[in-house]
Amino acid sequence: MPDWRPRWRHARPSSSERQGRGAEGQVRTPSLTLPGSSPTCREARDLTIRRHASFVQSGADGTGERRAIDARLAEIRAEVRAAYPLGEEEVVEVRRRMSGIVDEIRGLEVDAVGVMRAAVA
Repeated sequence: MPDWRPRWRHARPSSSERQGRGAEGQVRTPSLTLPGSSPTCREARDLTIRRHASFVQSGADGTGERRAIDARLAEIRAEVRAAYPLGEEEVVEVRRRMSGIVDEIRGLEVDAVGVMRAAVA
């Protein structure tokens, strides 16, 4: 019986490997976008990373911890609306970092589209 599997299958990263790269990007995003120079941003960054780690490690069992984190993040959001903690230079730097993240995500999406097109060709 002929093997109908695509020949490129073993040369390309598996979907779990690609998904892993995306997950690594999610974990890195708060570290890159929320500067540590502001205590408020640093706390939000640390909480966001902790929330993700809780989900990965505890799943549904960590719901209570994530709710507490979400409540604190909501408080931080209200504080930031009242008095934004970053200066103009810091905002420019955050936007520069975000631009790099968007470019990286775009590259992953282009790769994924290429894989899908190859699969249906």
